[in-house]
Amino acid sequence: MCGTGGSERLKERNINEVKVSFYEPSVNDRIRVAVRYENAWRPIFWLMVRKDGSIYLGPRYTNVSVLRKGTKEISGSRVSVKYEEGQDITDPELRKSPKVSFHASGRINVVGDRLLRDSLRTIVEQQELCRALFQHPSHYAGISKIEDRDICLDYPLDETQPLQGILFVAPSNNAKLVRIPSANQQINLMLPFSGFTDVPDLLLQFVLGHGPVGPWPPYAYLMFGTLSGRI
Repeated sequence: MCGTGGSERLKERNINEVKVSFYEPSVNDRIRVAVRYENAWRPIFWLMVRKDGSIYLGPRYTNVSVLRKGTKEISGSRVSVKYEEGQDITDPELRKSPKVSFHASGRINVVGDRLLRDSLRTIVEQQELCRALFQHPSHYAGISKIEDRDICLDYPLDETQPLQGILFVAPSNNAKLVRIPSANQQINLMLPFSGFTDVPDLLLQFVLGHGPVGPWPPYAYLMFGTLSGRI
């Protein structure tokens, strides 16, 4: 079984040799995605979708000791980011809530900055919204009780291969199953949303996977594209 959860809203199946979990959330649900490590479920990511279609998300932390931001030019379809890069954010208020919000208008709010991407109000094709590189799961606190909005994915962790998550967004009538060519393992979590005020029904697809052998990052990283052509 590729997943479990605190309610019967989570279903699992295999589609074209890809493990897929389906969960039916409601608007304004704060969803936590957890993986199992050392006999404990450890939430590593959270997201919430508002009534207007805006999407709030971030890696899951109880305390943030280091917060950095930066941009990189995209060369073709590749981007290279060094772990030590970025500008330190020392504002304690920004460290308290280092979430990112993707608004239906296309505005992105992140650590005090406002950036732009394509509007979700006019979305017609599936798009990558963002991707996350996670620290080793030992850095995330375990939970003693699984709540109704916790999605626990029984992912086959590999100590030698860092874990990443990629979030895609699509109109519900034009969503496609994503297979990551570089991933040795992956689980696709499908989250359908409907009933928005000025955004079409959406399907969010969170792809959790690992690829090349290498060191785990010292921090969690969140990356996303903007209209400026930078990430």
